[in-house]
Amino acid sequence: MDIELVCEGLQFPEGPIAMADGSIVLVEIQRRTLTRVTPGGARETIAELGGGPNGASIGPDGACYITNNGGSFTYHDIGGINIPGATPASHKGGLIQRVDLATGAVTTLYTECDGKRFEGPNDLVFDKQGGMWFTDHGSSTPTGRNYGGLYYARPDGSSVVRWRDNMISPNGVGLSPDEKTVYMADTMLGRLWAFDVESPGVLYLRHRSSRAGWCATFKATSFWTAWRWRPGARSVSPPLSMAGSPPSTPMARPSTMPSRISFAPTSALAGQTCTMRG
Repeated sequence: MDIELVCEGLQFPEGPIAMADGSIVLVEIQRRTLTRVTPGGARETIAELGGGPNGASIGPDGACYITNNGGSFTYHDIGGINIPGATPASHKGGLIQRVDLATGAVTTLYTECDGKRFEGPNDLVFDKQGGMWFTDHGSSTPTGRNYGGLYYARPDGSSVVRWRDNMISPNGVGLSPDEKTVYMADTMLGRLWAFDVESPGVLYLRHRSSRAGWCATFKATSFWTAWRWRPGARSVSPPLSMAGSPPSTPMARPSTMPSRISFAPTSALAGQTCTMRG
């Protein structure tokens, strides 16, 4: 596999989307922007989002949807590595946003569910019906954590449902190719959860888990990637089965803390972000 450094100097990049034109659209959490990186490596600001944009995905209408943690991290430069720290006292909760890629116009869709504010929306994935599954990573407090959860929402702002609550640190989320399973990675527990889908946007009560790491990314070839807590490594595996965790194939990465990978829709190219070194 050939790996090429396309752009650096990004401020905690996440949520890369490999676009058909060869560009990569991503969020810069610390810079608080939705950014386009051209095939030549130039960086263009699409929209100023505020807070802490953590995940991005193209919706059924062609707009870009954002899980924004609301600025739930502080950042510390330690030896050239950008380390995320505790939630600042100024944090007021997260939100879900929509960005028109042509104009840069930003719309806030959701800030709460059933009267409970979002702590730190983290990642999202759309199903074939046009709805979105998204995670809330939670946030830290001086004495512990405000826990996160797993949600399903309509992209028009009309409905959001919390399907799992009181989870330690939900992070990456993905759907199996047949959309019968939602996979969710929990960072602090180092686990990959599998939730069976009863019908679009509806989960069965039971769930499964296995060892995993940070994010879950899926392509039509039915492979998932899970970042494990080992510097510069990512594992690529076949889908999780009821029997447990499958064997994995490590892939060396050229940087620290690889976070998310996105496959281009019409080619074998993929975009990868490495958060701590930008």
